[in-house]
Amino acid sequence: MVLITRYSALRKQDLDKKFRCFSSLRAVGLAVELGHKEAQKKGLLAVETDDLLQVTVAGKLQVQQGRNLVDARKATLTLRLQDAELAKAVVVKQLSLLSSLHLNVWKVDKQVGARTLDLLGAFHTTQNYGVNGQVWVETKVFSGKFFAKELEKSRDTLEEVLQQEEDKRSSTFGGVLLLAVKATERGHRWAPPRLVCQLLTNSGGKWQTLSGQSPKAGRGQCRAGKKPTLKHTFQEMEWPSLTSGAKVGLLKHFLEALKLPANSPGKRAATFNRQLRKHKVKGRLSQEKLPQKCGRRPWVASRATFEQVYKFL
Repeated sequence: MVLITRYSALRKQDLDKKFRCFSSLRAVGLAVELGHKEAQKKGLLAVETDDLLQVTVAGKLQVQQGRNLVDARKATLTLRLQDAELAKAVVVKQLSLLSSLHLNVWKVDKQVGARTLDLLGAFHTTQNYGVNGQVWVETKVFSGKFFAKELEKSRDTLEEVLQQEEDKRSSTFGGVLLLAVKATERGHRWAPPRLVCQLLTNSGGKWQTLSGQSPKAGRGQCRAGKKPTLKHTFQEMEWPSLTSGAKVGLLKHFLEALKLPANSPGKRAATFNRQLRKHKVKGRLSQEKLPQKCGRRPWVASRATFEQVYKFL
């Protein structure tokens, strides 16, 4: 097999039957495919930049030998170090996102009829984003300068392909996931790649952007990005008066306003009081009798105390 060390020395015939020189991002795209194969074979953490320094190029090729262009069917292309490093960063970013989406990759470079799928998998939790069946994952690396244009072109192409698959009664595809990377050069290096993940569940539908799940909240805490504001929380609470005239809020209402479990206020009060003592805050939650309420004494606290408790959640 011919070994090529310069991108300009290798040309490949495209869909328009024109031979075009290899670009660095085209080489990176092949290295990304190789990276996914290596990750499936030995695990993502075991993939090294050195594993991606050489890729195999197949198809109708023209290889420059001296002043002549020689026809070839297969060649080995050596990548620049910075291109191999970019490819590894892209693979790590893509597989990390797929993991956060709970999407299992079954096959890499899967041949389905006349079409080759970059990745094939399925969501393995009930949060499947409306996908019933297998998910075809398409990976792309675009130049930052033409990213928007190339992203739109890829989406149009994938919509057509998905329509063709839907016309086949035997098709098991539930949707196509596009992982598009925006790569921007900074001098002789690449800037950190930016990943856009979009899902299409049917050819006539709309693309939805996925970003993975928010960091999991600790037990009894508000989920990141879902915590109501303190002002909204206080507006949702009642503020009755004690026999002394001091206004207090009910812990149960406080928890309900934050959309947290409120069925064991006594246990929560004990936890909050420990945290208040640890942070040397004067206020405490306590059980008090309210003049206008009968029955069991509720857990209450002042507005200032709830402001401190809010910070713990």
